[in-house]
Amino acid sequence: MTLIDFLTAQLDEEQRPAEAASPGPWHTDEEGEEVCAVDGIVTAEAFALSGNQTRATAAFIAANNPSRALAEIAAKRAILKLHARAHECSVIDEQGDIDPCYWVMETESCSTVALLAQPYRDRPDFDERWAT
Repeated sequence: MTLIDFLTAQLDEEQRPAEAASPGPWHTDEEGEEVCAVDGIVTAEAFALSGNQTRATAAFIAANNPSRALAEIAAKRAILKLHARAHECSVIDEQGDIDPCYWVMETESCSTVALLAQPYRDRPDFDERWAT
């Protein structure tokens, strides 16, 4: 499996539930404890040890609604498309320095694509060669 294939599979997996969920944007109710869809229907209730944490949890859920998730997935797919073939790119070298003008021949050596993969390090198909 290539890094592009891996990332595409992760984005596909994230897109399915976002498309099936109540449409966004979402917002919290007046108390900040429930998350509501655009039609006002409650989509989630937040629970936590304190009122402040409950409100923060509800606000976080609302901010990460399906509309936002789908926009982020589309942006990541566009980045993958830009970096899917040989290209000039900034890369992070083995010393951690940035080379601002590097010709990337293989997507596997593109720092931008490798950085997109980091949130998925806990997935079984993640290859440690992609770690940054």
